[in-house]
Amino acid sequence: MTFQDFIERGILQPARDMLRQDANEDVRLSVLAPRGDVFCMSFAAGHSLLSKTKFSLPIKDSISRFAYERGEPFVSLDLDDETAYAPHPLASRPYRSIISLPISGGETIWGVFNVISTRPHAFEDVDVEYVQLLGSIINVATSLIIANAPEEHPQLPEPTD
Repeated sequence: MTFQDFIERGILQPARDMLRQDANEDVRLSVLAPRGDVFCMSFAAGHSLLSKTKFSLPIKDSISRFAYERGEPFVSLDLDDETAYAPHPLASRPYRSIISLPISGGETIWGVFNVISTRPHAFEDVDVEYVQLLGSIINVATSLIIANAPEEHPQLPEPTD
């Protein structure tokens, strides 16, 4: 099993299944890393391979920038109420709820872990705690990737000493 498989099939996909409350709700999970001034998608569950590989969103236009720039979780239970939110121009459906957590290696924040839902008020406190726990696991897993094989994962930052 590769690190990619471990994160996507071992962590993100089971979490997606657990967080989805009904068949009409679309929940998607992703780990975004900056490339210059845009976010690219490193890992995902619920996104198509094409949308994952082609994903590019200016950090300044992403609601995830709050978690990334502040280094603290950002939760919105109704994105329609967020004046700073603009949907991705290529999004196939409207998203209404988000949990966005910074992902870091040491003192350096190198990306965000996002959980998004098409339902407003999709996440309860217990869901936020669960996602924060997953974020900790993703922090450890991505630190191992960066330390052991960064060249295999061009969407991850290069290791620093």
